[in-house]
Amino acid sequence: MFTGIGISQKDNLIEAGKEAAQKAKQELTKELSKENKEYKKPNLLMFFCTFTYPKEQYEPAQKQIIKVFEAQKQGEAKIPLIGGTTMGFFAKDKYYFDPSLMGKYGEIALKALGKVFKPLKFTGSVVLALQSDYINLGVGIGENAFEKPYEAGKISIEMAGKNLMFNPQLAYMSMLKRGVKDISKIRPVNGFLITPGGDKQGLFHDSQILEGVTSISKTALRIQGGGLCMGFSESGATVLPGFIFYQGKVYKEAVISVILGSELEIGYGVGTGFRPLKNIGLITKIKDPWTIEEIDGKPAPQVFMQVYSKYAPPNKREEFIKNFAVSSAHGYMPIIAEPGGNFFWPILPNAEKIGEKEVKFMMPVKQGMSLSLGKVTKEACKEATIDATQLMIEDIDSKNFGFVLFFSCAVRGLYLGKEYIAEIKKIKETLGNKDIPVFGIASSGEQAFYKTGSPVGTGLTITIMGISNESIFISKEAR
Repeated sequence: MFTGIGISQKDNLIEAGKEAAQKAKQELTKELSKENKEYKKPNLLMFFCTFTYPKEQYEPAQKQIIKVFEAQKQGEAKIPLIGGTTMGFFAKDKYYFDPSLMGKYGEIALKALGKVFKPLKFTGSVVLALQSDYINLGVGIGENAFEKPYEAGKISIEMAGKNLMFNPQLAYMSMLKRGVKDISKIRPVNGFLITPGGDKQGLFHDSQILEGVTSISKTALRIQGGGLCMGFSESGATVLPGFIFYQGKVYKEAVISVILGSELEIGYGVGTGFRPLKNIGLITKIKDPWTIEEIDGKPAPQVFMQVYSKYAPPNKREEFIKNFAVSSAHGYMPIIAEPGGNFFWPILPNAEKIGEKEVKFMMPVKQGMSLSLGKVTKEACKEATIDATQLMIEDIDSKNFGFVLFFSCAVRGLYLGKEYIAEIKKIKETLGNKDIPVFGIASSGEQAFYKTGSPVGTGLTITIMGISNESIFISKEAR
């Protein structure tokens, strides 16, 4: 697996995209030369930028990137290009984001901090170029992801499947021709998603998108991913959905599916850091997928306030009990348990105050779902990154990764503080390899699965995927 990562902080995104692409191509060429290989066109290009660049520059910036990488040969297949706008991204052991998120005075303070704390960088664009002879991939896009999330997920994965040129049986025969006699397992096909984040009402549709995806893929596809964003609404209560980049064009409210048909092992991991404190109860009545009316047959607001009151700090008791934004800032969140595992998914409540007759959530809920009150600390949040990386290692029983992609919820930054900037560092330390290419997105909503479980839409989560340098057709003993 060979990777080139290029970054530019130029003010003009068209120029920044071109510079980042040139750097990525140069780095990819260098990495290939280390193995005595000549430059090859990448299998996949990814382009992300902080959300404050002018929208009219998104499309021409993509065209500049394509121009840097595309050989002008008639009939040659185009390189897939995907990406979008982000709240921030992690690359080259640094974190790039727009400090205007923190308000005028926060921006001044952060820029002062950035002069001292070198891993903290402001605004920028990044281009990733991935190349391997042992990976085929298909990409697809589905639109209207807020109005029709199920259909968007279904269409995107169908398109990706049609664009995928990979046959596991043919791949195995190819390996046999190379002299490989030992096969340990053939994994399901793998992949990842890029979603638009939450809508303008602060509602996330990731669960419905995943339902559309799995309606086609069934259990044959393992998939994780994360959402993009365009900053906060004027009130600051909701995160605006991000713009999606796909094949040189710009989309709103869309989802991208990427399927990897790989002869290389691909490992996955996930972490939240949440632990259960107290059972809330069973959801017995919902108004819609985001609104609970009754828990255990009682009014949901009454049940929530009773449970939350036991953990309210004396000086903020009233706010803590009635305002989810306050309790969430203290690390308290409703959670659900992963079936059969000691793992817990946070279910983000809406930032509004608890209603008189109902409780609203940002993530969809279902009748019959059992809720608990969970707690996450800064230390547990740090451990979640390590846990996710360790799960990825255990997934393929190896640390020999060639590239790692992760999505870390931007809200985790509230709990981690400056430790959030060190996500890449923790991943590399856990892998025991400081030179491995690692890239991450400060995501808005995540899609993930725990071990062999089904994928879920969630938040306050870190998801991680690693493409290894080892073949799925060679057993551990034969390596």
